[in-house]
Amino acid sequence: MKKMDSQDSSPVHNPHSVDEARNQTTMTPKNRFPWATIIIVLILILIVGTIILLAQA
Repeated sequence: MKKMDSQDSSPVHNPHSVDEARNQTTMTPKNRFPWATIIIVLILILIVGTIILLAQA
C-alpha cells in the first residue's frame, strides 16, 4: 500500500501537485530577483569606484 501512496503523490500522476510545483517555481524567482539586482548593483558600484580611483592615480 505504501508504494501505491508514493506513486499517487508523485507530480506525474497528480495534477494538483504539478500546479503546486509550478506555483513554487514562479514564487522562487521573486525571492531571487531582489538578491540578484542588489548583487549586480554592488558589483557595478565597485567597478565604477575602481575606475575612478585608477583615473585619479
